[in-house]
Amino acid sequence: MSTNPKVSIIFVNYFSEDDIKASIASIVEQSIHSNFEILIVSNSTITQKNLSSLESKHHQIRIFEQNENTGFAKACNFGASKARGSFLFFLNPDTSFKNNVIDHLLEFQLAHPDAWIIGPKTLNPDKGTQSATIKHDFNSVSLLALAFPLLKPLIPAEKKKDHFKVKQSMSVPIVNGHALFVEKEIYKSLGGMDENFFMYYEENDLCLRTRKSGGKVYFCAKAELYHAKGSTTSRYFVPMEIVKHQSKKKFLKKHYPSGIKWNRSAHIIGYIQRLLVALLIFKKNKIQQYYALLKWYLFSYQ
Repeated sequence: MSTNPKVSIIFVNYFSEDDIKASIASIVEQSIHSNFEILIVSNSTITQKNLSSLESKHHQIRIFEQNENTGFAKACNFGASKARGSFLFFLNPDTSFKNNVIDHLLEFQLAHPDAWIIGPKTLNPDKGTQSATIKHDFNSVSLLALAFPLLKPLIPAEKKKDHFKVKQSMSVPIVNGHALFVEKEIYKSLGGMDENFFMYYEENDLCLRTRKSGGKVYFCAKAELYHAKGSTTSRYFVPMEIVKHQSKKKFLKKHYPSGIKWNRSAHIIGYIQRLLVALLIFKKNKIQQYYALLKWYLFSYQ
């Protein structure tokens, strides 16, 4: 295999070495003839045992340990700066290939030169059903569904949530950040990910800037992988939920400043209702989640 890889796969690690090992095994198995390297940017300390184990998984693997948890966007940008490939493929640790994702994405990009960012089809690992990994631009309909749950039957299904599904390859507004494929020179021209986003919404920002710059974001149905959603953050669920909403506010402030107050109002109204229901049925994990988020929107959302 050439020492100049075509694709640089970039993982950001935070105590997810076992997930990354499993992911690399699936990549190697499904990508026999693909020319790629693997970069791991670690925001947590890796033991020598895990270092040796990771390095043995592929002959072109490089590991960079950060001195602190720098956040997802900053770690991705660091990985991109070290990449030797012409294309960057940012992957979450809890992903695994179903088919030769790399070759399918390269073929798709060749056939669609206006594709600046591409996201593959994503499946749930337990049932094999398709995950909703395409995102809407910020819109008032999803806020309405959040604030007034009783109106949900009147709202089209694809508009109720931030994420939705498409069956065929097509141009889309935003692809989820767990698997994001982009040409390195285009990534550099966009300035990479905005490092003001510690985690979450960096892909929303990148995709929106892509479209504003004249490029397109595509969903590629032929490239298929599995994603165990949230497994890398499940241990820190409630704190990471706060981080997610903080990032959403940063995104709105940057791109939709007039939506900031409506976002706050909709979440306060919605979380009051959800908290009351959770208390009635005594669903402890939901009580903790909704209370923490309601408290943040009431007292920390400036």
